[in-house]
Amino acid sequence: MLMSIELTLCALGLFLSQWINYGFGSNDSAAAFEFPIFFQLSFLAATLFFIPFLPESPRWLVAKGKMEEALQALVRLGSKDTRPDSPEVVKTMTEMEEVARLENINGLLWFKSLVSDFQSLSPNTN
Repeated sequence: MLMSIELTLCALGLFLSQWINYGFGSNDSAAAFEFPIFFQLSFLAATLFFIPFLPESPRWLVAKGKMEEALQALVRLGSKDTRPDSPEVVKTMTEMEEVARLENINGLLWFKSLVSDFQSLSPNTN
C-alpha cells in the first residue's frame, strides 16, 4: 500500500512539474526559472519539518537492540486491534531479529574477508 502511495505521488509530482514548465514556457522573465525551483523547495521544507515526527523503523530498532521499542512500533503500525502478543507481531519480531542476527554475522564475515584480502595484498615486511 505504501509503495502504491509513493508511486502515485511521484507520478502526480511529475505531472504537476510538466504543467508548470508548460505554463512558464513562453515567459522570458526570471520567474520562469525561479518559480519551479521555489515550488520544489516548498515540498523539501515541508518534508524536513515533518521528519522529527516520524516514528523509528521497527527493523532499525531491532538492529540497534531496542527490542521493546521495536515491538511498540510494530503495534503502532498494525491495525487498531493489534496487540504485542498477537501472532503476526510475534512472527514479525522473530523474523526481524533473525535477519538482524544474520546481517550482523554476514557483515562481520564480509569485513573479515576484506581485511584478509587487504593483508594478502600488502608486501611482507619481515
